[in-house]
Amino acid sequence: MLLLSDVLELKRKERVGIIIVVSLILVGFLFMLYKLVA
Repeated sequence: MLLLSDVLELKRKERVGIIIVVSLILVGFLFMLYKLVA
């Protein structure tokens, strides 16, 4: 049986993963824009 703390820990890790993915996408998008402009 999962404890509440385990569930919260999983949620926190999921959120961190999502933030990392979103930031990588944003960096790639900005890099593409920079390449187009330059």
